[in-house]
Amino acid sequence: MDIQIQEETNTPKNYATSLIRDCVKFWIREGDKAVKNNKSGKWGSKETQKMAQTMQPDDFILDMVLCDCKAACNSQFAQDSGNVYECGRTRSHVWVQIDEDRILMIFIPVYNTIAKVIDKLGSRGNVSEADVLQFIETNKFEADFIADIKGYYLI
Repeated sequence: MDIQIQEETNTPKNYATSLIRDCVKFWIREGDKAVKNNKSGKWGSKETQKMAQTMQPDDFILDMVLCDCKAACNSQFAQDSGNVYECGRTRSHVWVQIDEDRILMIFIPVYNTIAKVIDKLGSRGNVSEADVLQFIETNKFEADFIADIKGYYLI
């Protein structure tokens, strides 16, 4: 599984951020296997098995990464640090912040190909709806990515 971490220059090296990095390394190494074994019922709880059976693998992995980030943000270290650790997820990435400053963004690169679409089509507001729909049809993208493209350009 290809998972990347974008770190801001102000990202501290401490227990919480090290724990998050280690968890991401686990998901890189074991993510595909975890999806497969949760789908089959061999691993996980009833909840994670259902998630793996009903979600796209990338979404399942990002939800699992978010769970790990929540554990780090709610750890005793984070609570005792005097800072406010928070995390969350958008469709394409998991974010971690300290005192309202983002320090980490964790993503699976397939979701970030919207940047490649923007490079080809141009920025929002400079492209017609017909051009966007033609581009989608020509490239035969998956449904989730089509929704992302339409969401960026047409909404």
